[in-house]
Amino acid sequence: MNNDRLYELVILHELSMAIGSSLDQQDMLNACLPLMLRRLGGRAITLFEQHDNGDILEPAFHLPRHAQTDGQLQTARKLIKQKHPPWLVCRTGHYWSHAWQVPSFGVLVLLRGRQLEESMCHEIGQIAGKLGMALLGCHQYAQLQAVQTQLAREADLHRETLLAIGDAVITTDTEGRIQEANPAAEQLLGNPRKHLIGHPLHEILHLYSVYIGMDAAAIRNAEPIDISRNTDGTACLQRPDQSIITVQFNIQDITASSGELMGRVMVLRDISDLHALEQEVAWRATHDVLTGLPNRSLLSERLGWLLAQADRHEKLLAVALVDLDEFKPVNDHLGHAAGDKLLCAAAQRMQEALRASDTLARLGGDEFVIILDDLDNINHAEKIFDRLIEQLSQPFEIEGQEVRISASLGYTLYPLLEETDADTLLRHADKAMYQAKLAGRNCYRLFDVREQQQRLAMHQHGEVIMQALLNQEFHLHYQPKVDMRAGRILGFEGLARWHHPERGVLLPAHFLPWMQSKELASMLGCFAIGEACRQLVRWHQAGRDWTLSINIAPAHLLSPDFLEQLDAILERHPDLPPECLEFEILESAAISDIEAATRVIEACHRRGISVALDDFGVGYASLAYLKNLPVDRLKIDRSFVQDMLNDRGDRILIESMITLARLFGQTPIAEGVETPEQGVLLMRLGCDLAQGFGIARPMPAEQIDDWSAQWETPELWRLWCDTPWKLDDLPLLAAQHDHLHWIQQVLQVAEGESLTLPHDELADHHCCRLGKWYDSYGRQHYGHLPAFQALYPVHVAVHQAGSEIVRLTENGQMAQAKHQCARLLGLKDQVLHHLTELERQVAQHLAADSKLSDSLSPSKSKAS
Repeated sequence: MNNDRLYELVILHELSMAIGSSLDQQDMLNACLPLMLRRLGGRAITLFEQHDNGDILEPAFHLPRHAQTDGQLQTARKLIKQKHPPWLVCRTGHYWSHAWQVPSFGVLVLLRGRQLEESMCHEIGQIAGKLGMALLGCHQYAQLQAVQTQLAREADLHRETLLAIGDAVITTDTEGRIQEANPAAEQLLGNPRKHLIGHPLHEILHLYSVYIGMDAAAIRNAEPIDISRNTDGTACLQRPDQSIITVQFNIQDITASSGELMGRVMVLRDISDLHALEQEVAWRATHDVLTGLPNRSLLSERLGWLLAQADRHEKLLAVALVDLDEFKPVNDHLGHAAGDKLLCAAAQRMQEALRASDTLARLGGDEFVIILDDLDNINHAEKIFDRLIEQLSQPFEIEGQEVRISASLGYTLYPLLEETDADTLLRHADKAMYQAKLAGRNCYRLFDVREQQQRLAMHQHGEVIMQALLNQEFHLHYQPKVDMRAGRILGFEGLARWHHPERGVLLPAHFLPWMQSKELASMLGCFAIGEACRQLVRWHQAGRDWTLSINIAPAHLLSPDFLEQLDAILERHPDLPPECLEFEILESAAISDIEAATRVIEACHRRGISVALDDFGVGYASLAYLKNLPVDRLKIDRSFVQDMLNDRGDRILIESMITLARLFGQTPIAEGVETPEQGVLLMRLGCDLAQGFGIARPMPAEQIDDWSAQWETPELWRLWCDTPWKLDDLPLLAAQHDHLHWIQQVLQVAEGESLTLPHDELADHHCCRLGKWYDSYGRQHYGHLPAFQALYPVHVAVHQAGSEIVRLTENGQMAQAKHQCARLLGLKDQVLHHLTELERQVAQHLAADSKLSDSLSPSKSKAS
């Protein structure tokens, strides 16, 4: 049934009830007709009384009192002239007049702005018929009271009126014995009239107070409503066949004009359908329609009551949140109807796994809440959860197909946590459920109190950091960025440092983990932008064309007021060259909301500020994101650079990143360069820009001038920057790194640590990386070079010394092992010297070959 139909039924019910509200004509009209005008949205209503000859007399009732009735009078006359149907709708000026025959009385006319539907007109016509009968009954009842001599005639008329009324009407004498009952009463009470007349009313009529769940069994122990006095209301009526119906009743005394009591009258109306509808609406307000389980509203009510019970009886209570795993694929594949069946089946299995006293509710979707009360210990709850998880993991048969799902369950206990309310318990259960998801699903997890404590600690640390920002305890330290091939300082990255008044200078690891809130991220970001602008102005005034980049946290970058804050800072620095300022953002900030990030980046470009994508490669940005994100530079993360000389996979990844950057018109720059060899390999792969500890550590602003005056590019960069070489020569470039790592592993054995080198790499100088290159590519291409030949015996001696150190250590001869360690360190320096000299000779050899190749090239010879 739709809402409009329900609304119409409620209106018709109210009008019908108003008709039987009084036995006085004027009182009944005052109750009924204003209600009709108000509920039907009319402009005016008039009841015309009809003379016996058919003429219309003055209105018996009209509302509003000042309403003009001429147009309505004409409508009433039109209705009198027609026979069928007993109602009429016509246009009267700007309004619609609706007229109904009121039997035995006249015509009822309603004036409203819109025309009523035909079905509604028909049903109101029936009510008009009841109104006519009720008015007639009122008139006859008045005559009974007014004219004692016409009592018999009025009694007959009263009986006929009762027969015409659709509601059940019963009259009694002064002793309470039934004198009359109309057919509606016979039907309602389930007894023929002959079995009713003369019997005491209290033996025939059994009324009980209405409450949810009332049935025949409950009535046996209930007290009936006292019907010996004037009363009205709603009640449950028990019929002879023990069935229960809901009725609306009214009991009133019948008195003569002299005030003498003549008997009593009872009017009853069957409202079972309406009552059932009201109960349905009430049930839907507290239950999930699909599964029949309590919904969030009823759950909240029960949980509050159960918490009070747990406190009173000092028992544990568990609150669990269940999410069905893999429900969405099933719902998408088989359809929503199958998904609904699966939800109902899962709910049934959960009910079977729980105790009768436990509560299972559905929040919506595939999320359910369980309340386990009266628990002795946590094991008691976990046994129930084990059973529930096991039952849900069994296959379901849905529409002829086998369907498998599982469940992730998170729960918390009460009263293990202090100051915990119902909402907090549900939040804790939700967090624990998420942990069950992360743990692989099909399991349950208990809410971790330590996580709550960590959150509190984060809040407390955040307040301390905020105060430090307000106290201007934060400063920027600057790490250089250089062009390795050109040997030029490009600029710096500004890195935040906390100059703590007691603990000294603190690195970001001491404060960034506590700065997850948007407010703190914005405060730190605004500080960094402002400080960077001031420093750039100073450099610009000193004739330095350096760039300066700063990191912008995701929460700050994507905040609605980021650009407004940026503009406010830029306005305070009108001398700032904006093209020297750069923002570094993380992949996570860029792809969490790529549309918003793109808008911010483009806005920065319009202001002359460039943007770099920081820590590229460690996130999860796809090529589509990289293509659509308008960044200017890609920063290769230090984790790839660190092992690029040893790890072929890292080297391939770096080469791929550099290629991607070039293809998308972006400049690559490598972080974490710590050795000259790493820089040479980066240049070989196509990345000339770098920063890292091998260039300089972050420094305060006042140290930058001294550092920049003294810095010069490593000799290895100058040697290889313009020298062509192949990746086959990479072991030569990595030899120093490999050699030092080999030496360190052997020396650690003498310090009591376990040997990590394979035995063949320790004992055989042909099996280490340097030896393999030496015997193959190196001997083939550089065997004629003096430094290459001088390296061999020293390399052999290194392996001999290392093997001896390991042997002596294993035999417990620590003094002799320490002596060999000193010898090994001396050999180490010799290897490094020969490697450096070999690199110089190889570079000279490659340069000579390149010149020879150029001179022999036909195109170049012709051009020369």
